[in-house]
Amino acid sequence: MTADRIGLTLIACLTAVIPTAHTTGLRNTLAGLLALLVIGWTLRYRKLAIPGYWLVAWIAVCLVSTLWSVAPGLSFGDALGSALLPVLCAFGAAFWIRRHIDAIVGLVFPLLFALVALMVLRFAHLANGGDDGVVERVYENYWPGRGVLSTLAIMILPLAVWLIAIGRRNLGLGLFAVTVIAGLQNWNRMFWIAMLVTLIPCLFMFRLSRRVLVVLGLAGVLLVGAGAYYSASLKYAAQNVPGEVVADTVKKDVRWDLWRDWTGLVVERPWAGYGYGLRSTHQIARERLPQWVQQGIFHPHNIFLGLAVQLGLLGFFAYGGLLVDFVRRFWGRRLVPESRAAALGGIALIAGMVSKNLTDDFMYHGVALLFWLLLGGFFALAGLTEDSA
Repeated sequence: MTADRIGLTLIACLTAVIPTAHTTGLRNTLAGLLALLVIGWTLRYRKLAIPGYWLVAWIAVCLVSTLWSVAPGLSFGDALGSALLPVLCAFGAAFWIRRHIDAIVGLVFPLLFALVALMVLRFAHLANGGDDGVVERVYENYWPGRGVLSTLAIMILPLAVWLIAIGRRNLGLGLFAVTVIAGLQNWNRMFWIAMLVTLIPCLFMFRLSRRVLVVLGLAGVLLVGAGAYYSASLKYAAQNVPGEVVADTVKKDVRWDLWRDWTGLVVERPWAGYGYGLRSTHQIARERLPQWVQQGIFHPHNIFLGLAVQLGLLGFFAYGGLLVDFVRRFWGRRLVPESRAAALGGIALIAGMVSKNLTDDFMYHGVALLFWLLLGGFFALAGLTEDSA
């Protein structure tokens, strides 16, 4: 029981630390301790909490890619920090949440507290107008950035809806409200599209009539449109961009040219890529795409194109196969009454992560860690861990 308490405590601490910036050392220490507990448990019982050949293949490709990486040391560090360590933490979440399902509600509070603190900090920053002072110093040190926080919010949405579905309405609605506020505060257009994609599987957690589903679907489309317009208006108003330019944003988005240039690099090394990790991608950008580096753009801004650059088609298909395998497993549990909400929550988590990262790529470090922790939790709640078979 002592190991169980330590494991759950580490998970709770991680959920509170992950959303904040400049806490890398603390986050990695907590994740490392959790990973050591997981390794000890795995060696003792000789089985994985989340078994699967695709998962093993994905981790293996990430680690082996360091052998031909353009920056071997950086690739190895990213393979440990953004792939292996988060997966081990997912094993921990799957194992200890399965053994103590009632504890997951308690694990939500540290995450909710951290998000609320960041929302208050953001409001204070906007109200302060950027004037130097205590607020700005705290903001600069701990605010994770619009893209990171909006991505974390999308990943938390399925957890919020799952809480509502199991009867914890107040906690679930509170967490849901915080995620929506995060979207409003961060002026991120893709947040609203990803939100719609995420909520579609979540709706089926509830026994709703077809008419209600249609009404909710239309309301969701309107919400996405209004939210995206609102976010774009605030973002470009802050940059003093004329309204007619805002209306032409998608057509003139630099991502089309960016994706073309990065695709050219994939063609040069189609099978093995240039080595896993965001930092190796930055190295490639500096050497091969200086025109984008001058604009402050260091990666392809698409998770799948980024993987193709880093790991070639081998890694691209390994990761794609991994996600499809997870969705298949969750889908197989949707008809089990006690697992239905969690299974659909797992599908929504994957759908939200993918859609949010189609125009950017935040699946590294803290974001990757939270994704895998939530995935492990949904695995446990859906009865997909090996000890529950």
